[in-house]
Amino acid sequence: MGHWSVRDMIGHIATWDRELAKAVDRYISSGEKTDYGNDDAVDSYNKVEVRRQQGLTLSQLWEEVHQCHRELVEFLQSLSEEPFDPAAYNGEWIAADSWGHYREHRQDIERWKAAR
Repeated sequence: MGHWSVRDMIGHIATWDRELAKAVDRYISSGEKTDYGNDDAVDSYNKVEVRRQQGLTLSQLWEEVHQCHRELVEFLQSLSEEPFDPAAYNGEWIAADSWGHYREHRQDIERWKAAR
């Protein structure tokens, strides 16, 4: 898919699960919104993470994927309802950067499979 393999895409999801938990926690704690910068900055961060994850065995990568997702779910379950208000910064972001992000990349993988 472009310049990423399916393996890279799965690692990318883990990376952003971890980042989402950090960003929501930071916002709840301090009111500070995380600014990842422009698209070039985000692309650069993604490249660093993909390179790091390429050094992992497939087993290690899957462990990271499961751990990051488990930690995100546990963190979100620990929150009150207020951060999930769809009109709030958090609610919209949580939706877009969790299941919206999963859906986006699932579609990428499905298009890749169909093209094979």
